[in-house]
Amino acid sequence: MSEWKKSLRKEYTDWKSKDGKSTGEARLDINDEGDSRWEIVDFGIVDESNRGKGLGQRYLEEFLDFLEKKRETNGMPIVIQAAQDALSFWERMEEEGLVIV
Repeated sequence: MSEWKKSLRKEYTDWKSKDGKSTGEARLDINDEGDSRWEIVDFGIVDESNRGKGLGQRYLEEFLDFLEKKRETNGMPIVIQAAQDALSFWERMEEEGLVIV
């Protein structure tokens, strides 16, 4: 399949938490067999005063709920290009069974 056809199969979406203190971006990936999963491109807490307070998992769960309501998939969300300073967070979220890193 050509690259331009593959790019047509990607659906990007942005998200902002209900309180406006966290944002995320994801793209939907659909493979040739029709299986789909969300790829998390960007996720973070934008309000500096809320960093390090253990809110990351709550915001991530809100983000994942939003994504699945937008389009139900049959694959676990995968984190794309996790920032080095956030690896421990993503590893914990993988241990919780929320994402694949």
